Amino acid sequence: MTAVRVSGCIITQDAPELLEQCLTDMEFADEIIVVDGGPGEAVRSVASGCPKAVYIAHPWPGNYSTQRNVYLQAARGDWIFSMDTDERLPHGFGENLDEWLRRQDVDGFCFPRLWRTGGNQFVLSPWHYPDFNLRLFRNRPGLIYRDGPENAVHHMMDGLSSRIAFLQSPVILHDCLIHDDRRAREEKIRHYDSISSNQSGTRYSAFYLFEDHPHDICEVSQRPEIASLSWIGPLKPYLSA
Repeated sequence: MTAVRVSGCIITQDAPELLEQCLTDMEFADEIIVVDGGPGEAVRSVASGCPKAVYIAHPWPGNYSTQRNVYLQAARGDWIFSMDTDERLPHGFGENLDEWLRRQDVDGFCFPRLWRTGGNQFVLSPWHYPDFNLRLFRNRPGLIYRDGPENAVHHMMDGLSSRIAFLQSPVILHDCLIHDDRRAREEKIRHYDSISSNQSGTRYSAFYLFEDHPHDICEVSQRPEIASLSWIGPLKPYLSA
């Protein structure tokens, strides 16, 4: 059996068009685990069209961390790369993959994420940038996303024993603000509040209703150096090139 270095992993629900883009973006993965919360024939059809894809129908459990743990159980790779259906990877994202995987001093890599408002613009604010996300990490025994309402939406992990590197590039492109109008984003906040321990209605507002909070709109080609940001603070010593 061919060795699997990287398992690409994704959860999806009723988003076949976005899934198709994600499968293309994760071409550097040796296998791609698709956990479908629908489940739906459209998603199954898209996954079946990708030779690397492994389709798993798993009805939505009401918790994103629980759903992500399904792909952790199925992934065979030495490393896992995860992404969401409303994200895109820029061309050449995986060019440094071999270099990342050779590192012995880290168990994972966080990537900056740009909340795009259009093709070449993103929101610049302390909430939205660099918005580091752990997406590439070793597939350690006992690796698991923390469950329960505190981690129902944006997750934490147990099972990584070494440090995590915070890369300044490449970026992940988050397109929720493009796909969803304000009403849809308001509904998303209500949904997140309903499944999490947060009931104030404020935890996610600054992210999804950015128009109501201090921010700038920046060209992707002119994004500031992360180390230069006034709000990066204690994270600065952990930044990698």
